[in-house]
Amino acid sequence: MLQNSELIVYSLKRNVGQSRDIASAFEGLKARAEALYTIADPLVNTHRLRINTFALAAHLPTMFGQRE
Repeated sequence: MLQNSELIVYSLKRNVGQSRDIASAFEGLKARAEALYTIADPLVNTHRLRINTFALAAHLPTMFGQRE
């Protein structure tokens, strides 16, 4: 168990309404994000592989809001 440790979380919201918005959302996260959390959403679920590919290229640990 960690003691005297802090976890500071800042949220960077990127609206992705269509699949073509995914690449630009990752561009906006460059050098600003240390991890990626996505919500459970039909668009996100449909494009999970594409999102994972971008996250892997950006070296972002990723967590999805829905389990497989």
